[in-house]
Amino acid sequence: MTTPLYCPDGTYSVRFIIYALLAPDSSLWRQYEVDTGAPVAGPVVGAAGEDLPEDPGEYMVAVPGVVSFCLRARPAGLTIRKLRVEGPGAVSILARVNALAAAPEWLPVQSDYAVFQGDRRAAAALTTVHLPLTAHIPTAADSGVVAVDRLVTAVGQSIHRANGRLARLGGEGGTALAASVTLRVGVGEFAVAGSDRVMLGLLRRGERANHHLEITMTTVPGGDSSDPSAR
Repeated sequence: MTTPLYCPDGTYSVRFIIYALLAPDSSLWRQYEVDTGAPVAGPVVGAAGEDLPEDPGEYMVAVPGVVSFCLRARPAGLTIRKLRVEGPGAVSILARVNALAAAPEWLPVQSDYAVFQGDRRAAAALTTVHLPLTAHIPTAADSGVVAVDRLVTAVGQSIHRANGRLARLGGEGGTALAASVTLRVGVGEFAVAGSDRVMLGLLRRGERANHHLEITMTTVPGGDSSDPSAR
């Protein structure tokens, strides 16, 4: 009996994407996807000798005639043991980790990890593959990095607060509210995080912009302050 591959604490699930050569001298690859495995009951001895009594201790994952291996999924990461390439050609294995409802904030919604690429001989020489899942700890170099969605939210909140103050000012000519605002931000570099969030490297004083990001926002008349579209 097979069950879905997941971390016992419910933080993430795993899907393996496997590419296999049709023949040793072929240039054609066949793709397989597997997200279930046969549970192997604990206790299981880990790579560092720790006792892992949880059930399931491991999963046996297999694509018959292509590849098989044991997977141990834990909050700290993935461990792959007993990898066997059963076909005549090379295989390439990718692990796709998807965050579940109980996942910590730092775990990306989806992330891919290269597990193995090689043939039977390379697999036989392999002992254990460990893929750690760790939170990114910001450094001094990251202090000027911001996600585009957070920047847009901050600008929208500023417009909303400004309009709120203007609306309280009375005048014979009526109240002038900001209907549209365009913001041009100097950016050192762009990057896409593992959670598919676009990140910006903001400039420090005196630095020259390599790129610029323009954000145009319009207000919604009568919008609720709790509604992001009204900001």
